[in-house]
Amino acid sequence: MAPVEAVISGIGGAFPQSEGLQNFIDNLLDGKNLSSVDDLRWKPGLLGTSPHVGKIANTHRFDNNLFKVHRPLARLMDPMARLMLERSMEAVLDAGLAPKDIENTYTSVFMTTTVSESESRTTSILHAKKDSGYAIMAGSKTMMSNRISYCLNLNGPSVTLDGDWTVAMVALQRAAHSIETGESDFALVGAANTCLFPELNKIYENLGVLSTDGLCRVLDESATGCFRSESAVVFLLQRADLANRVYARVGGVREVCRGTRSRFLGVDTLALSPLMEDLYREKSVDVNNVALLTSDGISIPEIERDEMEASAAVLCRTRSGLPVSAAKAVAGHGDAVGALISIIHSIAAMERGVIPPLKDFTTPHPDATALQDGRVQVVKEVQPVALDESSVLAVNALGYSGCIAHSIFRPNTKVKVPPSEESKQYPRLVVVSGRTEDDAVSVVEKVIDTPFDPEFIRLTQQAFSKPIIGYTARAMTILPSDEPGMRPLIASKEADAKDRPVWFVYSGMGSQWAGMGKGLLKLPIFAETIARLQPILEPEGINLTKTLTTDDSSHFDNIIHAFISIAAIQIGLTNVMRELGVEPDGIIGHSTGELGCAYGDGCMSEEEVLRAAYARGKASLEKPLIRGMMASIGMSCAEAEAVLPPTIDVACHNSADNCTISGPTADVDQFVEELKEKNVFARTVNVSNIAFHSRYVQPAGPVLESYLRKVIKTPKKRSARWVSSSINPGDENKPELAYASVEYFTNNLLSPVRFEDAMKSVPAGAVVVELAPHGLMQPLIRRGLPEGAATFSLTQRGHRDGLRFLLESVGKLFMECVPVKPWVLAPEVSMPVSRGTPSLNTLASWDHREEWPLVINTRSQTTRPRTVPLYPETTACIAQAGKRCAAPSTFLEIVWKELADNKPLVSCPVIFSDLEFINPVESSAKENMVVELQLQRETGWFEMALSAEDDNSMPCIVKGVVQAAQPEDLLGMASVHAADLDVPKGTLTLEGDDIYDELQDYDIKYDDELRVLQRVSFKDNATSGVSRWGGSWHRLIDSLFQLAIVTDKQGDIFCGKIRKLTIAPQGMRAVSNALPIRHDIDTGVLVGPGVNIVGYRRAETKASTAMSVLDVAVRPLKTAHHDTAEFLQSVAMLRVQNSDTAEDFSVLVLEEECDAVASALQQAIREVVGTATQVRKVLLRPGAPIPKEVAGAVVLVTDFRSKQTARVIEHLEGTASISRPMALRCGVRTGLDGFVQLTTNTSADGSLSLLIESHDMSEEDTRVVHVKTDEPVPADLEVPVNGKVVLVWKGLPREGVLGAVASVRGKPYGARARIVVIADNDAPEFSLTKGIFKERLDLGLMVNVLQDGRWSECHITKFSDVPPIPTRIEGTQVHYLGLHAADDLTTIRGPFDYSGLRGGARVMGLAQSAQGVSAVADDILQWSVPAEWSDQEAATVPLAYAMAYHMLKVLAKARAGENVLVVGGVSPVAQACIRLASATGCTVFTTAGNEAQRREVLTLNPQVPAERVLRHDSNAFNYHIIKMVGSKGVNVALVPYCDHILELICRSASLNTRIVTTSTKNALAHHIGLHMFLISTELFGVSPEGLLRMTPRDKHAVRGAVLEGITTGVVKPLRACMVDSVEDVKTPLPAATKQLVCLHDGTATSATGVSAPRRPGSSPPGAAFAILGGRVDSLVTLARAASAKGSSVVLAAHRDVTTASAAAARARFVPAMRQTTFVPLPKAHADTKQFLNLASKAEGLKAIVINLEDAADRTLTSLLNAALPSVNGAMRGVRLLVLTDSLALGTETVEKWRLMGLPACALVGDARQVAKLLPSLLTISELPTAVVAYQQGTDCRVALGAPTYRSLRGDVVEKLRASRAAQGRCMVEVATLAPRLRYRHHRLEPLPLFAVSGPGLTPSLLADTAAGLLSPLLVGCPGDLTAELLAQEILLLQPRGPWALCGDAESAEMLLSAASLVERKAGRPNWQEVVHLALLEVGGDLAKAIGNQADHIAGPLHLIRHHEEEQVKSTILNENKTRHFVANAQHIATVMNESLLSPLSKIISC
Repeated sequence: MAPVEAVISGIGGAFPQSEGLQNFIDNLLDGKNLSSVDDLRWKPGLLGTSPHVGKIANTHRFDNNLFKVHRPLARLMDPMARLMLERSMEAVLDAGLAPKDIENTYTSVFMTTTVSESESRTTSILHAKKDSGYAIMAGSKTMMSNRISYCLNLNGPSVTLDGDWTVAMVALQRAAHSIETGESDFALVGAANTCLFPELNKIYENLGVLSTDGLCRVLDESATGCFRSESAVVFLLQRADLANRVYARVGGVREVCRGTRSRFLGVDTLALSPLMEDLYREKSVDVNNVALLTSDGISIPEIERDEMEASAAVLCRTRSGLPVSAAKAVAGHGDAVGALISIIHSIAAMERGVIPPLKDFTTPHPDATALQDGRVQVVKEVQPVALDESSVLAVNALGYSGCIAHSIFRPNTKVKVPPSEESKQYPRLVVVSGRTEDDAVSVVEKVIDTPFDPEFIRLTQQAFSKPIIGYTARAMTILPSDEPGMRPLIASKEADAKDRPVWFVYSGMGSQWAGMGKGLLKLPIFAETIARLQPILEPEGINLTKTLTTDDSSHFDNIIHAFISIAAIQIGLTNVMRELGVEPDGIIGHSTGELGCAYGDGCMSEEEVLRAAYARGKASLEKPLIRGMMASIGMSCAEAEAVLPPTIDVACHNSADNCTISGPTADVDQFVEELKEKNVFARTVNVSNIAFHSRYVQPAGPVLESYLRKVIKTPKKRSARWVSSSINPGDENKPELAYASVEYFTNNLLSPVRFEDAMKSVPAGAVVVELAPHGLMQPLIRRGLPEGAATFSLTQRGHRDGLRFLLESVGKLFMECVPVKPWVLAPEVSMPVSRGTPSLNTLASWDHREEWPLVINTRSQTTRPRTVPLYPETTACIAQAGKRCAAPSTFLEIVWKELADNKPLVSCPVIFSDLEFINPVESSAKENMVVELQLQRETGWFEMALSAEDDNSMPCIVKGVVQAAQPEDLLGMASVHAADLDVPKGTLTLEGDDIYDELQDYDIKYDDELRVLQRVSFKDNATSGVSRWGGSWHRLIDSLFQLAIVTDKQGDIFCGKIRKLTIAPQGMRAVSNALPIRHDIDTGVLVGPGVNIVGYRRAETKASTAMSVLDVAVRPLKTAHHDTAEFLQSVAMLRVQNSDTAEDFSVLVLEEECDAVASALQQAIREVVGTATQVRKVLLRPGAPIPKEVAGAVVLVTDFRSKQTARVIEHLEGTASISRPMALRCGVRTGLDGFVQLTTNTSADGSLSLLIESHDMSEEDTRVVHVKTDEPVPADLEVPVNGKVVLVWKGLPREGVLGAVASVRGKPYGARARIVVIADNDAPEFSLTKGIFKERLDLGLMVNVLQDGRWSECHITKFSDVPPIPTRIEGTQVHYLGLHAADDLTTIRGPFDYSGLRGGARVMGLAQSAQGVSAVADDILQWSVPAEWSDQEAATVPLAYAMAYHMLKVLAKARAGENVLVVGGVSPVAQACIRLASATGCTVFTTAGNEAQRREVLTLNPQVPAERVLRHDSNAFNYHIIKMVGSKGVNVALVPYCDHILELICRSASLNTRIVTTSTKNALAHHIGLHMFLISTELFGVSPEGLLRMTPRDKHAVRGAVLEGITTGVVKPLRACMVDSVEDVKTPLPAATKQLVCLHDGTATSATGVSAPRRPGSSPPGAAFAILGGRVDSLVTLARAASAKGSSVVLAAHRDVTTASAAAARARFVPAMRQTTFVPLPKAHADTKQFLNLASKAEGLKAIVINLEDAADRTLTSLLNAALPSVNGAMRGVRLLVLTDSLALGTETVEKWRLMGLPACALVGDARQVAKLLPSLLTISELPTAVVAYQQGTDCRVALGAPTYRSLRGDVVEKLRASRAAQGRCMVEVATLAPRLRYRHHRLEPLPLFAVSGPGLTPSLLADTAAGLLSPLLVGCPGDLTAELLAQEILLLQPRGPWALCGDAESAEMLLSAASLVERKAGRPNWQEVVHLALLEVGGDLAKAIGNQADHIAGPLHLIRHHEEEQVKSTILNENKTRHFVANAQHIATVMNESLLSPLSKIISC
């Protein structure tokens, strides 16, 4: 026997159709054929060879980053080399070793190959110069072994053997020999085979090796060969006595090659038999002990016959029935790896105790006598194999050209014993690591799913106990779960594998507790420690074990017991940490905890520490001391010393906001109570009546010193890692204190504890572990931790299982990258493990996201699309134009990370080029989004799209090119320096929030994470700024985008292009968090440290539809003649306002002919109720059943012909979920079928009537409440069950009608209220039974106003805005302005014609809108006005004729004699084109849209014959054109529309036709056909805006042509219509005439030179207005809006004039504020009157805006009510605009002022919404009573005052669920004393309380509690909720913390989980983002029941328990838990208000 035995201890393998070794062994035992037929390698049938191949998965994937393989090299590497690299690491882990265990060891590596099919392709890329070096390296087979040695950092031989099929046996022989001789510590032996091409298959087939049917009939007479197969296997060999696992003991290997004496294929029996005999003789093995022979399995009968005969000749001389089997019957022929597969076959027999069968064997070969006579017995079914110490298993391997090999193996003799039940229940910590967090969790899941096996767990613990480079994530669990039947919990974390310093903190008094040692004594290490300590104090009468396990808390009233128990626990925990392999880098003790430091530092023994603790306690008791007390208070030491009574000392300096005081009990108690009254934290500490660390304990010093001298005989010097917390300043150099001496510990007792100073020594990134009976110091340690540090305690007071808590803490240490040995915490497992222990090779994880080529070629490789999730809570977003979308920089960072391949971004400079952002990704508050990235690494091209189920509907987000930057690519980058942070005095600068307020005025809003610009300074040629990037690259990139946006706020921030983006992270190394950035305006380059952006252009902003605006008024419905769409809008509004907020809508169509009208109505309703409410349209055919989905508010659309109305109404009345229906009648028909007609509309589309069903209102079910006109709307009313309440006003309500309606909607009874306002003095007294009232109320309408003898309704329509029109042009005195509209004639846009004076001369020209009311004249496109033209006539010419000349002369180049078609000849541009074409000599054809227009065209153009003026709305239009122009066709066509007209003209185009379109729509979106381009047709697109973007050369050409036309008389003024001011402009603009605006404030020059007087009553532009109240940012926002009409803010009153003046920075951007006078906000009647007088004297004062958005400003209304009458005359004509978020408040104020005769209007919405309306409200002729602005997509009912939730009354759970079903939400609101909740919580509103009802917290109890709550209350049912759904709802309604939750014991677990989810999703960015939880206790102690679950939330826990006393009592359980005792619901409300909600409001106010 060799002196050392080699064993196979680890196996890494990849096998066909098998997931790991265990699964492969299962397949061997099942006899499963692992071949497959598919096209993964080649198409079946290619070359006519067998398609059956065994293929392994993921051959094309490789983790190059883990093995440090450069990308070009990885791409070119042989796939077998990649496979063997990964299998090598699997083998190491499978052996129960961490890769670090074999680092720098003498490890031999022997890798083997036979044929590499990719090798021949290597030369195909050698011509590529950049890859040739890599190709040589990759093509060398030495890579297979050398790379393994390099990556695993191994010393020793590294050899690749290239040989025949037996070469792996040669490698195994060498490896075993190197182990046995001591040459190597370890050895890796491996082989691999891949099947890539059919050529080798064909060769093997020709040699007779391959079977045609894919079956390997081993040893059978019908065998025809086997199938080829892929595999990769690596064995780890090591010494037997050091192995953790033994798969097999290598008994011996022998190999021989007979050379030329043998055939190519075959067995030379003369060679095999001697080979075997020599091996058995050499190894002294009895051949009769061979239990199994594994045949080669080549499946060629002649060869197998010879093999069996030769084997039997040696092994069966004296025996028969030798079992024989083979692996190839299952795994196929694997070339070199086949021999290792055969060994695994034998290992399978040893591990499982059974032999894998040959299921396809039937009959042996007739000449195989060894099989025929039974000497060798084929195993046909699974059969057991008996194994003992002497057993041997033999393996044959046959090669070609005479190579043969034989090996023998002995089994592991250790047989597995099933674990006991006790062992199964003992908790074991499992820690693992992985490439990613998901990988690590997956590994733990596999461990959990493996049947419980302590040996398997031990191997796993050892394999992952040390950091694995590249495994950046960690996970842990404890097996088994502490909850029977539950799956163990898994914790995971991304972690950096760097070493972190570990510090121990030993706590002192207060950490002891009864039963502290019970759980820990289950731990063997700890129990052994206590057993050693137990006898030490027994002579003193102390039973240490009893002290640690007693449940009697009074036991610790004796201070000695407290001291010794703390010391014993700390000694035990220190021993545990040492066994875990954790040694501290630093040690700190608190008070008596410094005794623990002495043991941890090695200065004192276990006995010395315990005796010293005993001495400390004895000395404290022996010396008479005053009765003392200590207390922890929430003050710093300095703050405490300033207020402490003289009798109290500061004993412990704990942290910057906490210290411990010590003194006489009475004095301390009194001081603590005083602090509590001042809301300062204070709590007494149990110290056994001794005032430690104060003057009062000084007498005990000498006594302690005398005792300690008996304990500490020879003091040892403290090491540098022990940081003292007891040495007073100035005593540091005392020699006796440098030792763990008697003097040191005496000083420790008498001196203050300076823990805060000691904690300052803890370095950044440290892991601090608290060793004590309880983690008492955790809050103080956290406060003193430096950046990146973490802290844990090993114990917790009261935990139900101290051992599990310790295991969790050790697991957390591992997660923080502290190496641990978790197996020491479990019962001992002897090594090596037993046979049958599961393999670990599947626990290795890889980054297999990228595909690599299987063969080396020159084709570009593209990665498969990578999916990346975007989570709403972590994706930074920007809102613009109502869309909240992910920031574009987010996607660039994703692409960059993908290119970097998990390398740190700082090491990967990158260049993006040709970037195009195409579609924004709109963020959802609830749903995650997934994007797909396609990256072609060769070319750098990438494209990212939003993932969707339908691949065809994936919108592209961004595309471009990305490449890793080389050093030379980074040369010449523009730079920015810290000096750029300096801002010269006087520079225009914005800082902080002003920047984002400025952007928000332009409808751009950034998430908090992206608000990174700290300052922006504006200079002439550059904008510079400071960015707080916080280390986030996408924030830095976005800050540069923001700088460009601040410079120019126009354009779509989500879409656009970037020519080049360069990022050089190395440029960031010396830069702080405040980064200088710059935007060079001249070059357009954006520059930051290490970042350059060139060519950043944003797309044009699309029209914003983010806001809806409603005009609210009260007027009667009447017969109308409106447009159908307008009428349907009114019907939709009436239906919506007469519905509850919770109701959806159903449009029920009774006749198919009415479907179009129903669709239009459905859309109209959808526009006003938003996207959250369902609006269904259902077509009901005669006789069909009414679908169940018809519910809510119903509108029947019918013409009454189908006669279905009666049965539909009957059905609807019997359905509880349907409110009273309305009907829309189509057409004119007599008979109303029981309906009452409200209104009718007649239009060109026909007649529509709105009908409503009349029902008697029952007096019994109706309550009538009369409300006085000076009283507010009642807060709450009792309403009969299923009844209604009618509120009646005699006269106008105090809030006005609209305000009363809004107020009632928000009340709990709002859904069942009817409003009656009697504003008619002649009306009778109200009564439900009187005709006029009864008839009206029977209709069921909510609003009923009687005035002038008629009923009126609350009429709501969309508010029509006045288009923005410039009123001045720089450098020009404008007299007239010509307007131009888009295709629909409703949207006014530039450029504008103008005429006026410039430099004293009369001019006309074109101007483009700039900012606000300003426009800029084009310097080229302007002309002198002919003397005979008036200014009015001149203003009609520029645009029309410039367009005409540009289209006809510059683009189409029209010539005389050509046919010119002008479509739409009535427009001004068309008229100019007709005149120009006629003057050119062209034949002109033109069209009109109807007969009236045709007549007008003939009138305007008498030179055009009537037959040439066609109707383009005619179906025969194309025919008439062809008929008119004949074969010549149309040469030039001018088409203003992109519709069917363009299509017709394109189809009829002739050769060389030129078509010019002026439409802004996409011409190519129409089917214009390919024909037109085949005949050289040219299609031009031109727009009026394009005129101003032309080159100067083209502009001069147009200008010259128009000037020539003026001179020759071709250009003549066009017909015009004029308005006197922009206020009078109405859209749509007239089609046939030019719309002009007179802007001259005096006289304009006519043709005769006489001044034309301005019409009286027209006002000059630039009106002034004043602002009263509101926030500063709102002031600037409103002023900017006023600038749009040229207005200015002449006066602004604000609470803080200084603050308001600070708005000057932003005001410099706003022309309207340049002359603003700031005054204090009026506080009294005199101040208000003075303000109004001052405002009235301002020239041109148009309006006063009273901003009541801040509650503090609402007193202004009463002041103005008193002051306005006295100045009414001066204010005549001045508009009063009240800005508020409450419709009720606004209309209440407005109604009073309107009664005074003042024009007033309530503007409801926030300042930014309303600001957009301000220009219109300053100029429209008649002000509405109220205008409501709200976010589009939300429900207008909420905007009009209705609550988000329907109120709840009653105590039945079903009502909760019914309400939920109606709303589609998981919670409902219960009425409280607080205002109703908005859609989302606002920071100035009370915080909502979220509750979950249950058996303890019933709905009735909640309703009673709600009566006293000061916050909104939202309730859900536990049966309908999950923790995830509850957390989602909470964050939707209240996105920012803190949050308040309550429930009972039933829902406690769900609430704790939801609270943890809320805090985690919020990210816990600061101490505010926590959940405060209240739970109602019923029965037992809920605190114990929930155990440590409450530790998973950061916020406090309030427990509420019932008692019979009349007062509320509260008890503090610990720093995070408080118990309250209550007697009734009122008490519960008190606890909620004072303990839960009030503190939260204070947090919010901070």
